[in-house]
Amino acid sequence: MTKEEIQSVMLQARLEAGLTQQDMANMMATKQSTIARMESGRYPVRLLTLMKWAEVTGKRLEIRLV
Repeated sequence: MTKEEIQSVMLQARLEAGLTQQDMANMMATKQSTIARMESGRYPVRLLTLMKWAEVTGKRLEIRLV
């Protein structure tokens, strides 16, 4: 996946969960501006962040090497 595809999946997961950026920030113990930067690609997203994002949005994170 490209960085842009990851950003898109993150945004879609948040929206499908019915969460605002502020909701997401509260649940991930960060600032709304950090969520906005992650979704726009201006902030690096680490694996642990993706794991927490999946947990908060009720999704499952899958990593595959092919």
